[in-house]
Amino acid sequence: DQVGEWSLALDPRGGSARGKSARRSQRERVDVFRSAVDEGRAAAIREPGVHLTVTDVLIKAVAVALREYPRLNAFAECDRMTLKHQINIGVATAVGGDTSSASGDKAPHTAQAAPSDGLLVPVIAQADCKSVVEISARSRDVTAAARRGVVAPNVASTFTISSLGKFGICQFLPIINPPECAILGVGSIEPRAMPIQGGLGVREMMTLTLACDHRAVDGAYAAGFLNSVKDRLQNLDGILPDKERR
Repeated sequence: DQVGEWSLALDPRGGSARGKSARRSQRERVDVFRSAVDEGRAAAIREPGVHLTVTDVLIKAVAVALREYPRLNAFAECDRMTLKHQINIGVATAVGGDTSSASGDKAPHTAQAAPSDGLLVPVIAQADCKSVVEISARSRDVTAAARRGVVAPNVASTFTISSLGKFGICQFLPIINPPECAILGVGSIEPRAMPIQGGLGVREMMTLTLACDHRAVDGAYAAGFLNSVKDRLQNLDGILPDKERR
């Protein structure tokens, strides 16, 4: 259904004896993320009324990193893996219950997890081709629609992001949304002690956890993707146009 797709044979040794896919968790902490996001917000916002969230910047970083690691932007079914031409980022969204924003931003008070009517995954289609401001506007629209129980039926996500940061969850292992190959779990941004220039300091950090189908990728490939996302978040590489970073 997408131009430019191509298929690869999956290695059945990556799954269990019954042919089920094996899941592998890779984790990477993102350092000084808050300062990078604040810099990006100041540089990218050129018009009143635009508010970038951590999730907006994260969607762009993930989309650009998926260009480097296309095996994670794929569907795994039976013995075949289909690499997707378009990079469509899904954002897991609770339906009903608490309808506040599901971003990774740190709030003054931790939100309470109200009962919901399940999850929907609104999609930011071709996120790698959109600016972070365009992603922000589109994300608000599709997330609000999802909370009303409406998602576009003709656009399928190729990679999903799930955030529990607003509930004070530091890290978690999300469940892959089949037939996708991977999903990224986003924890809360919080102050953590760490070595800084030979001493001890406090930095605002977050933990990203990648769950992936081990038939499609190995641990080294998954770790490379996480490192690419981390570098882009901290350096804003590929997230903002050069003229916006001055």
